[in-house]
Amino acid sequence: ALPWKLTSGDVVISDSHVLLHLKGFLVPGKGVGPVKTVDASLYCDGSTKPAATTGASKLSSAGDATIDAAVTVPKSCIAPLVLVHPNGQSHSYVAASGWMR
Repeated sequence: ALPWKLTSGDVVISDSHVLLHLKGFLVPGKGVGPVKTVDASLYCDGSTKPAATTGASKLSSAGDATIDAAVTVPKSCIAPLVLVHPNGQSHSYVAASGWMR
């Protein structure tokens, strides 16, 4: 696993939309490494099956990406989790929603 660093990131989920921004998503000393695109999946209620998945967005050489996707979000989504997948590989992820102090 590579030691990814993220300068900032945010995700907004509405009833029909996912908007995700990544800024400075890089491997120190290697840039973006092998990751050229990212997509995102929304998980609800602790499920292991995504409730919605976006299309891919290009990761810039600075490690920036924006995903602005229309999706169908379930009427109820307890404990939403968004995972960011590299190069269309939905079985792995390189970032997750959450917060740190």
